[in-house]
Amino acid sequence: LVSKSDGRVIVPLRVPLLPSGEGAARVFAALVLKAFSPEADLERLGRHASNILVSAELRRHADLDPLTGLLSRQAFARHLPGAAERLAQGDSVAFMMVDVDGLRDLNAARGVEAGDELLKTMGALALGALGSTGVAVRYGGDELVLLVPVSGLDAATEIADCLRRSLDQLVGFGEPAPTVSIGMACGPQHGDDPSSLLFRADQALGRAKA
Repeated sequence: LVSKSDGRVIVPLRVPLLPSGEGAARVFAALVLKAFSPEADLERLGRHASNILVSAELRRHADLDPLTGLLSRQAFARHLPGAAERLAQGDSVAFMMVDVDGLRDLNAARGVEAGDELLKTMGALALGALGSTGVAVRYGGDELVLLVPVSGLDAATEIADCLRRSLDQLVGFGEPAPTVSIGMACGPQHGDDPSSLLFRADQALGRAKA
């Protein structure tokens, strides 16, 4: 796309990246830019475009927990203002805290590798249950936090039940299979800001585990 007002070139690119910014990103960026602006300094523009792409890719990887592939706790903080805005507009937002029951026992019996594999499986199942509308975070060692826009409390409860069924009885991790506990708080019914909803979800998780 070319902006006629200032001549800027905006092109969506998805190409393999190298850490240095060289290679495919730079070559592809230069080829695309050449089609729009034959007189441009292709080396300079290609270098600039590839640097932007590499920076975005590095930032994306920094946002993810390396074990589960879910968002890191630090990255999660950037989603809270959006949740606050939804709540201020009267929309419903659910916070769910998910915790593995007996992970310490699993690690003791089968090794840390088994526990890590279970957390990877949990991350994949959580993403599958959420679809494209929610945010899944590795919040602590064996705790996940899910942030989900919902139509109301009933919808939030249905999602939590679906998630619990998909995570409960995680096969392949011993007998009896590990289970999960989930604590949920849904705004605006249980609070009108992300901090209070997270606190209430944590309280609900404590009751669930008890």
